[in-house]
Amino acid sequence: MEKLCRFPCPNFPSLRALLVGVIVQSSVLPLPAEELPIVRQKQASLGAPFEVPSTAPWVDTGIQLKEGRTYRISAQESPDYRDSVFSCTADGSKGVLGRFFDWGVRSPGRLNPFRYLSPGKTKHLRVLCDGSVPCRRASFLTLIATAGMDDSQPNALVIGKGREFKAPSSKVLYLFCNDWPGGVYTEGENRFRNPRRKGKKALPTYGNNHGHLIVTVTELPRSR
Repeated sequence: MEKLCRFPCPNFPSLRALLVGVIVQSSVLPLPAEELPIVRQKQASLGAPFEVPSTAPWVDTGIQLKEGRTYRISAQESPDYRDSVFSCTADGSKGVLGRFFDWGVRSPGRLNPFRYLSPGKTKHLRVLCDGSVPCRRASFLTLIATAGMDDSQPNALVIGKGREFKAPSSKVLYLFCNDWPGGVYTEGENRFRNPRRKGKKALPTYGNNHGHLIVTVTELPRSR
């Protein structure tokens, strides 16, 4: 009479495949470094919240602004939102250390000790303030809005946690978290990138950021 197993018999080929998979996953061979894109595409909609990652030099929202129309942008940071080790909000760096860091390194002056530590050519914040009245100051990881991919001071709007503004032109709305460009050139993609590095280190300043903002863009009705 054929004997029956009291316990399920192991399927050795399957067990062998499982062990091989575990070994491969835990291998000491390095995984491919994750490359961070310069532009993130979001295709957001008016009135619907979406994420703005702190690691993206540009976020193309896909929202088409209409010149002269009034919009409101509001933002709330995630709990881990920070520039390297300094906690931030959508308004910028916070806490005693964060404010000291902001005061000491936001400008490109020669007394800025951090300007000598990075390989980048553009060692100052992309936006220090905008041209609004009163002038709105920007800090590290402050939310910034632009009409098109133009972060020059006349076109940059310091949003922070929230702001209403009139669209300066009929272009796509771009957003980013304020930081040093940090790249090896002053123009083009390598304004943000160091092509000699890989993974997150290829973006020397944006690659060490953490967290994201939850952003909502609404178009306000015209006043009668």
